[in-house]
Amino acid sequence: MSNYHPAFSPQHVRWSPSQGQFIAHPTQQHTAVALPNRTTLDVPSRPGPRPRPGLIDEMKFWENAFPAAMQQLANTPEPQYGTKLQDQWSIRRTKTWANVQAKLEMAHRDYNFSFQGQHTQRFRQTMRRVADKVAPYLSQGLKVVPDSEFTRPVINVLGFVLDAYQKACEVRGMVEAGFDDIPVAFAKVEFYHHSFQGDENIIQASVNLVEATLKAVEGSVKYYVSAQVKHLGKAVTKGDNYQQDLLEALQDMQARSIALSNQAEMSFQYHMMANGDQARQSMWDMQQTLGRIETNNVYFAGLFNHALDLFNQGVWFPHSPASSRSTTPNPPMLPQHVQWSTDYLRSQMYIPDIDIVDLQQVFHSDADLMLEDRGRAQQVLSSPLFRDWLLGSGSTKLLVHGDFDTTNRVTPFSALCATLTQAFRMTPGNIGLIFFCGSHLLGDEYSGGVWMIRSLVAQLLHQYSQPFIDSDAGIDMDQVARGDMPALCALFDVLVRQLPSATTILCIIDSINEYEDKEYLQKVEDIILTLLNLVDERSRGGARIKLLFASPQPTTEVRKIFDVEPGTLLHMQQLPLTGESMHSSALQERLESEVMYNS
Repeated sequence: MSNYHPAFSPQHVRWSPSQGQFIAHPTQQHTAVALPNRTTLDVPSRPGPRPRPGLIDEMKFWENAFPAAMQQLANTPEPQYGTKLQDQWSIRRTKTWANVQAKLEMAHRDYNFSFQGQHTQRFRQTMRRVADKVAPYLSQGLKVVPDSEFTRPVINVLGFVLDAYQKACEVRGMVEAGFDDIPVAFAKVEFYHHSFQGDENIIQASVNLVEATLKAVEGSVKYYVSAQVKHLGKAVTKGDNYQQDLLEALQDMQARSIALSNQAEMSFQYHMMANGDQARQSMWDMQQTLGRIETNNVYFAGLFNHALDLFNQGVWFPHSPASSRSTTPNPPMLPQHVQWSTDYLRSQMYIPDIDIVDLQQVFHSDADLMLEDRGRAQQVLSSPLFRDWLLGSGSTKLLVHGDFDTTNRVTPFSALCATLTQAFRMTPGNIGLIFFCGSHLLGDEYSGGVWMIRSLVAQLLHQYSQPFIDSDAGIDMDQVARGDMPALCALFDVLVRQLPSATTILCIIDSINEYEDKEYLQKVEDIILTLLNLVDERSRGGARIKLLFASPQPTTEVRKIFDVEPGTLLHMQQLPLTGESMHSSALQERLESEVMYNS
């Protein structure tokens, strides 16, 4: 038949004896893709083992990080070592980390009497070790001395001095151990700079870490070169506040190291999502191409069968090849199942990855939060209500009320919510969604309920496990693109229902109290009801949802929904004060293990 017209070429169809008609060639049989030989491509071989970090002084990140850190350090007060000693011990005019480290080591040797005579050095070090060992026993011995009006004053004074000495010993140990992790921290900086070249978040976090390290060095040098007899006097007069500034500087150094790791983790996640977007786009393009080929094959099969009908009816019988043909009616097309690509849906949100930006801001500000407030927020994790919410087998909801200062956009709850979100995102089979209301108030271009639901949908699509989903005839995509709240909420609902049942979605709305104003409340109510309906519908199937509303101050409107259901409202004031606080990295590791165990 191809002799009569090219349209009848058999390359698109084949005859099926069982069906008695022409059918389209299966797409996969007719669209083989020729893969290039590896030898013709400049494809790098599998990389070898990661090399060991080089010498700290030779690491490349110092070239830019050290001057920038010194510039930031210049904006802070410099410790005073004494008029004659200022130039000797100041690090502000040093040009390299090697020079800074040399001054720290020299100050430490001075503290250990290394520059005195050998006999004097040995004698004073021995006396210090003896005093360190004897002081605890003397403190215990004073407790068994009979109490009387004559001995009481002496015992109180000796006890006070011994307690102060033990405090001074404790601080000395913390200072001497404070820089033990510096080689590991700087190796991380070097690795991250190489892995995420040009990433401003990594660069700034590295500069902040170097600046915090320089501050800790300054404080340690001042501690080492101060007259040692003064240490005991300060420990007596200041008690628990002895060397508080130095200890906080050492803690800040650790916090900045953790902040750098968090930034690297988010940069890695960002690159993974970007690569995933490219892969999904390639898959979508391939699917579109295969779909067009299959559609053409179906068309040609219809054309063949139509011609066969005409031939059987005697309407048309070709005696010779024809130079042209009359117009024939199009054969009926087979109905096709319509799907949406996640890339297409993502493009209809018209919003950047504000969750990544917000998480970076929260982690950057985490070190500025008071340790006491951070510890109080973390106490929520140990409460029975929270653990039932997090570890419960089904979908659960929880509203947490705090009593924190809300003058800052980043609250202790924000830091806790960010860490929890990261823990979920790093655990396979889980999805973490978050919106920081405090970061999107009036004046911000992404403030309000519409941007909240757009962001939640976009985050969900970024972490979706499949490139295509079944479309829903009840959703008008034009309305979605225009920002219609019911349409956006309906799309979120459809996306959740099509996820595998083994998936767990963490959805956090932080600082929800900020959206109780009339400018936001009406549209936010639609989102809250959508989320609550997904949690409460036990029979809907699909993924389970862990819904958390965090509010640094008690809410008035939102709590009305939770007041009627016991076990869904947690007041932080009900929790006992422990004074404990975990760094965000350690907290994230703990949460990851709990989430993974419960998955």
